[in-house]
Parts: sequence; C-alpha cells; structure tokens
Amino acid sequence: MTKTTDKANEILPHPDDIFRENLYEHSDSVVAIEKNFIDSKRFATASKDGSVVFWKFAETGSDELVTFDTVIEPFQFSQGSNFHIRSVTGIKWYEAEVIAASLTDGTV
Repeated sequence: MTKTTDKANEILPHPDDIFRENLYEHSDSVVAIEKNFIDSKRFATASKDGSVVFWKFAETGSDELVTFDTVIEPFQFSQGSNFHIRSVTGIKWYEAEVIAASLTDGTV
C-alpha cells in the first residue's frame, strides 16, 4: 500500500512496509524518535507504553528498510523497585550505547 501526496505526486511507502518487525511494535503512541549521533544507522523510539525500541537502518540493497535491534521494556526501568512505569516521555543519546530516558514520574 502506498500513499500519494500533493507534492509532485510523490509516492511514499506505507509504514507497515517499512517497519516489518511487528513483534516489536509499540502498543501506544510514540512520543520520541532519536537518531544516534555517533552511529547514523541507529535510532531509538520511545512510547507511552513505557518501552524504548532500538532500530537500525538496513544496508543498501536490503529488502528491509529498517530492522529491529533491541528493546528496553518498562519493567527494566524499575531496577528492583515496585513503582510502575506508565510512560517514557523523552529520550536522548548520551554515548554510542547509552541513552537517557525521562519517565512520567519525573525520573531520568
């Protein structure tokens, strides 16, 4: 499925055609998309569902445009405490393999 825009009848791929890794979809709205400033082929998405998903842009010539890398589930933010993560409100890369995430309870 494609969508045609008014901009010179440009045809854009449907998101389902790009993000085929449907086992790792967020179950609520995405609130942040952050590109890795060191590795330009990686980016992360954060959601109201409390998860952060890491993605990689596929190599040129691949059937997939984007592939799943890894995920941080809501329970992984608690680190043994009993509070419930309701939502991740923002993310920012700190280092190549480290991100900061802000949560609805005000913690980072």
